[in-house]
Amino acid sequence: MYELCTNTRESILQSKFALIGKELNRQYDENTAKKGREQITRWEMKNALRELNQKRLKNNRTITKLKRECRRKTTGEWVCPHCKKEVRRLTSAHVGEPVCKILDKILDEHFPQKNLHELYSILRTKHDDIHIVICCDDCNKKLEDDDDDAPSESQPEDNNSDLSNVNF
Repeated sequence: MYELCTNTRESILQSKFALIGKELNRQYDENTAKKGREQITRWEMKNALRELNQKRLKNNRTITKLKRECRRKTTGEWVCPHCKKEVRRLTSAHVGEPVCKILDKILDEHFPQKNLHELYSILRTKHDDIHIVICCDDCNKKLEDDDDDAPSESQPEDNNSDLSNVNF
């Protein structure tokens, strides 16, 4: 049975689950002072670049169009284009070197000399040869590379690679 929501806007805003931005900023500033400005700046830059990259993929028209083709109108669920399983979400799997490692390499080489725009341009260029695969979480896992199972030089490489995913 459904319960009627008797909360008002004001009672919701007064709850312990409603936070004021000024207090969050104060806590952030306090943590920044403890850790040192340089470390936080690199962390902020890495997160900003990761978020920009995720949003770029999430809002890509080709990706959204392909994902739309996988949506079941009757249930609202997604159908994985690879295993045909009905799932609650599809990911845009980043196949290859994990994004966090790519970001670390870029920041090691170019930060703090280059600004966000320049670093983002480098990150996009690094993605020129990376596959993005629309799939379910299970197929995403199949794309991961286990170092123990890496093919030897005499074995042909399969399609397994490390990946980070963009979920949306």
